[in-house]
Amino acid sequence: KLCDYLPLAIVIVGRFLNKTNQLDPTVFLEKLRGLRDVGRKPGEKGIEHVGLSMVLAIVTKFLSEQTAIVWRKLLVFPGTFSAKAVEAVCDDLNSNHLTHLESFNLVSHNYDSDRYFLHEMVREYLVTVVNKLEQGTSYPKHATYFLTVLNTAKDMYQQDDNGVRAALHLLDMEWGNIQAAFAWSEKMIGKDGTATKMCSAYLETG
Repeated sequence: KLCDYLPLAIVIVGRFLNKTNQLDPTVFLEKLRGLRDVGRKPGEKGIEHVGLSMVLAIVTKFLSEQTAIVWRKLLVFPGTFSAKAVEAVCDDLNSNHLTHLESFNLVSHNYDSDRYFLHEMVREYLVTVVNKLEQGTSYPKHATYFLTVLNTAKDMYQQDDNGVRAALHLLDMEWGNIQAAFAWSEKMIGKDGTATKMCSAYLETG
């Protein structure tokens, strides 16, 4: 009931209590009740799902600082993303923090495609706690990384028929990220010299 009967919130609580000995279930419930008693009303600060936001507020206190930073930085990805992209964009060596976040269901994972994504309700919560300085460092790295992805697709496309198919598959998979990266570089024209050059590079390569 305290989780507003939201499956996502209940799963996160279960994963957290199962994978950590830092908090007894009864203590977790007390903390959750305390937050609900003084908590935000539905819709306040853009948070519609109060039960989930309260659960996340407790769980994230038990994340390491660097894991929490990586989690917030994932907002830079508009849709799905790969572990390799997280390593490059969010400074997550060997995907250690991503793996930890997935274990708590704070990041979702499609095992068939091996792609990760933020549940929309988790994304809604992160928007309210994101650090603008962290965002400021994420966008240039995101744009730089996906320019290399676009270059890879271009090189593939210039090969044989198999290369063409591989290039189009890569483009389909990363199209949302490429569009977002180009949009950021276009927005930063005149404000950032590197972004201005990157914007031209996106047009030329794409």
